[in-house]
Amino acid sequence: MKRFIIILFFAVVAVFSLTVLSGRNTQTAQYKANEQNTNQIPRVPLIIGDEYTAATYSGVAAATAFTALERVASVSGIKLKTKQYDFGVLVQAIGEKQNSDLLSWIYFINGKSPIIASDRSNLKDGDTVEWKYVRPDL
Repeated sequence: MKRFIIILFFAVVAVFSLTVLSGRNTQTAQYKANEQNTNQIPRVPLIIGDEYTAATYSGVAAATAFTALERVASVSGIKLKTKQYDFGVLVQAIGEKQNSDLLSWIYFINGKSPIIASDRSNLKDGDTVEWKYVRPDL
């Protein structure tokens, strides 16, 4: 009987140990998978400003020019005003500066203003994103 209890005790300990260890391996694998997904998102510099002042943020992890702006705004406490259209998101205001007939928020990737909405512009490593409060070229 004593021998049975000892064997049962070690069996329970072994099962418990395997359960705990397999749970850790699963968590580690999930963490590594999440880490790999994050690593696939480009990290880009983001510049927000007008012709007089600009703020630069480096290493912003974002898939689009709009998500880069959203992330910096949420961390920095910058207010954004946007409107969703069929073609994508239009940024109407960043901070206190709102779009008007004279000046608007235009985004640029590597110095060029894309012809698609900022939430649909896919970024890649090495890109530089700028949000400029400028006179739109019509």
